[in-house]
Formats: sequence, structure tokens, C-alpha cells
Amino acid sequence: MNFENQLKECDELYEKQDYEALIEKCDEILGQFPYNPDAICYKGVSLHKLGETDEALNILEKGVETNPDDCPLRNNLALIYCELEEYEKVPKALQGKL
Repeated sequence: MNFENQLKECDELYEKQDYEALIEKCDEILGQFPYNPDAICYKGVSLHKLGETDEALNILEKGVETNPDDCPLRNNLALIYCELEEYEKVPKALQGKL
């Protein structure tokens, strides 16, 4: 399966809210492309949806460090910080400067 089809599958799994399968698909993509911001973002969001917020933050923070210009990564990280009421971390997350 080519990369574009893998990302399309991620989109479909996200729409179905099948977060466990989505994490598996992201791990498969990250095995080939370890810094892919789309797979990192999907995996982080999925972990958060499954209640694994600490692991989600860890993945998203590392994703922002390696992809500081990726808006979805920064935005999702900032949203989780807002949910946790860690407002002081939001500006740095949005700027990609952790």
C-alpha cells in the first residue's frame, strides 16, 4: 500500500473513531517514516481520545520538536494543554517552540 493510501486509511479510521486501529496504522507508517507529522498527529490524538493523555502529550511534543512548522501538530498539542488547563504552555505549543 502506498503512502497516500495509508493516510487515506488513517482518515477513514479517524472518521469511524476506531482509535486503536488508527494507532496501529500510525505505528506502521511511523516504522517507515518516523517523523511523518500526519501519523504523529493521528497517533497523539487517538491516544488522547483513549485516555492515554500523558503518552499523547509525549508523542505530540516530540512531533512538534521534529516538525515545528506543522500546524495540526501544534494545534492539537495546544488543545490538549487547554483541556488540562495548562494555559501557560499553549503559546509555546502554537509557536512550535517547546
